[in-house]
Amino acid sequence: MLETTGTVTANEFLGGDAFWMEIRVPDVAAVALPGQFFMIRCAEGVDPLTARPFSVADVVDDRIAMAYIVVGKGTKLLSEMKPGQTVPVLGPLGRPFKYEIPAKRHVMIAGGIGSAPFPYLARALRETAPESERIMIYGGRSKEHLYALDRFEELMTTVETATDDGSHGHEGFVTDLMPKYLEDPATRFYACGPTPMFQSIAKRLEGHENPCEISVEPIMACGFGACYGCVVPMRLGNDFVYVKSCENGPTFEIRELVVEMMEAH
Repeated sequence: MLETTGTVTANEFLGGDAFWMEIRVPDVAAVALPGQFFMIRCAEGVDPLTARPFSVADVVDDRIAMAYIVVGKGTKLLSEMKPGQTVPVLGPLGRPFKYEIPAKRHVMIAGGIGSAPFPYLARALRETAPESERIMIYGGRSKEHLYALDRFEELMTTVETATDDGSHGHEGFVTDLMPKYLEDPATRFYACGPTPMFQSIAKRLEGHENPCEISVEPIMACGFGACYGCVVPMRLGNDFVYVKSCENGPTFEIRELVVEMMEAH
């Protein structure tokens, strides 16, 4: 974990309420792994008081990238940043995906801005396991909410989409696209998105052995286990215990968690 200062090199509007920011921060870029996250302070002073967590969306040379949507004062301030501005960065933090485990097919399931961890995961898989299929099944409310779709079409071997309104791809839930990929028990799944999507994935996995890692997105204030603000329910025999997602996650095997008890975000 490094506490340093990065320089904004790009802050691209993706459409809707989403942005793609790149930050030159060589020390963090050199050690960040797919599935990890970092914390950014959005402004000097105490308003907003706490930093914000963002998935490592990609790493290219000495830059890390993040995809985010504007939901409050902090992210509104981020959206107004220009290249050349500096930002405090703390990271990389958390447990990465276990993408190094061999598999013929790696399927990434994303809902809206939950696609954020997957450009870097796809890039890493392309470099370390080029013979494996990299499949993205990507859902959103509408075509406008399939953020950075062109990036995934470049990094994946296959991209399938689903939208609530039918404006792009399958009309319906993204998890409707899962069944054909469950036929091979060796296919690995990764997912990031809203809690109801995780609950739907868990139901789809019933009776199947496919590994599935999810990246959870609870509210975080510190990122390193001090505030207990990001707990999620982890199974413990026939019971459960709350664990801090910043330390124990943010990636978990979906069967480790009691997803039906998770708070919706």
